[in-house]
Amino acid sequence: MIAVLLFMTVCSGGSYALAKVYHAYVAFRGATGIALPTVDTGGIQPTQLPPDLTNLHYFNLLLLGSDNDAKFASGAVLTQTVIVVRIDFDNKKVTMVSLPRDLWIPNDRGGCCNKLDEISGNETDGARDPQDAKLHGFAHTLATIEKDFAIPISAFAWVGLDGFVKVIDTLGGVDVDVLHPIVDDEYPDDVNTDNPYGYKRLDIPAGPQHLDGRTALEYVRSRHSDATGDFGRSARQQSVLAALKKKLDDPTLLTKLDEFADDLKGSVLTSLQIPQVVQLAQFAKGLKSSDINQVVLSPPDYGQLGNADGKSVVLPNWGAISEAVKQIFPDSAQGTVSLHNISPTDAQTISQEGARILIENGSGEAGLALKLKDILTGEGFNVVDAKNADRDDYLQTHVQLFNTKASGTAKILGKMLGVFDETPGIAGPPGVDIVIVIGQDDIGDIT
Repeated sequence: MIAVLLFMTVCSGGSYALAKVYHAYVAFRGATGIALPTVDTGGIQPTQLPPDLTNLHYFNLLLLGSDNDAKFASGAVLTQTVIVVRIDFDNKKVTMVSLPRDLWIPNDRGGCCNKLDEISGNETDGARDPQDAKLHGFAHTLATIEKDFAIPISAFAWVGLDGFVKVIDTLGGVDVDVLHPIVDDEYPDDVNTDNPYGYKRLDIPAGPQHLDGRTALEYVRSRHSDATGDFGRSARQQSVLAALKKKLDDPTLLTKLDEFADDLKGSVLTSLQIPQVVQLAQFAKGLKSSDINQVVLSPPDYGQLGNADGKSVVLPNWGAISEAVKQIFPDSAQGTVSLHNISPTDAQTISQEGARILIENGSGEAGLALKLKDILTGEGFNVVDAKNADRDDYLQTHVQLFNTKASGTAKILGKMLGVFDETPGIAGPPGVDIVIVIGQDDIGDIT
């Protein structure tokens, strides 16, 4: 998260002193160029990034932040921070999109559902080496985001909390305007402690504050102190990133290469190669604050609070998320209609859920509901009826989910029809789990 930006910065100071640069190079070499393992996700894999970014127009980077979690014996971690960063070289812009850790979404294998932050801890494919367990978890998290949000991701970076604290301290702290008091009686006291389940009281006053490493960590990590709940935390994380950006032009950073290398040892993993990191650092130095856009996909605009499997979760509003994704990520896979060639993984989900599907034709083009019924039935879907919609002027196709036990099937249908599925929040037609309303956008695709 935060340290990755600094990690890019210190790597760009290669002309300072050979001994220091070499020490940093050796340390960073072990953390860079880390390929995620190939995981069985029905074909979803990271989009390849060219070695030289010079002629690249843009790419999407997944930033993950977590503690070095002693709660998992395997070395796996919960991804407490999930930010998709859109790096637009052509327009000299960066957009950071924070995904709430409590989003209740299907995992990359189509299983419904998981909290987003739990995927990295749960899906480790039996890996026993701590780093392998992390990488398998990150691979599944990345594939989940690519599959559920239709965002192609070309690189990842992970930062552990211990490294975060050390780097901020080496920097001499960061200056942040705390918008309101942070008072948290249930803050996890699990960094550099023998008790990974400990808690303590946290109190950070409002106003301009100079935060050392531990306090900065507490500021971005606290979950119970914000009027907007966990979503305020995402905004706080991005505000600290913005504050850290101001440190990039400080020439004294180059005198601390040894310290930064030691700080980040064991606390950073990224698929980026060192030359790519250097190019990104140079790009970041040229950005103004106005060039960095911050978005948090949080309720009420992008979902609603709810409960599932005894957990507090965020139920996503896929319609609103779809619109945001289209605007921020023009290379999103949304809008591509592909009605055939169901993957074996998807076929298994369709069979297991047995979702009852109603198709309604709202396009004004006669016969489309029956045509789509024939296609979907041939692919193994359970279509219970096909008829005209309440009107014939729908501009866009909709996939409406009325039974959460059919979430996997709804996701598959949305992917096939080039849309996100929606949860209307009302009771659906009797005996129906999913309703597809065909809009005018799909008239030429249903054949």
